[in-house]
Amino acid sequence: MDISLSNYSKKTPATAKFIGDVMLFSAPLISAAIMAAPFDEPLKSWLLFGFNLVLVVGKIITKFFGEEDTDITAPTQ
Repeated sequence: MDISLSNYSKKTPATAKFIGDVMLFSAPLISAAIMAAPFDEPLKSWLLFGFNLVLVVGKIITKFFGEEDTDITAPTQ
């Protein structure tokens, strides 16, 4: 698995896709948990900002992972 800007249009490896999807889908759950926590409002705001930023950027980064070319074909004669 390699990371590069040229991998954006390539198929994302299953492991990276799974990790990115978990990050994206966990954002609302974590946001709800933070909102229900007994913290001061400024702290809640910063926690929401920080967690959502990390999770969404993490999902975006996983889009740039690509599978290495391991296509083995028989030489033609």
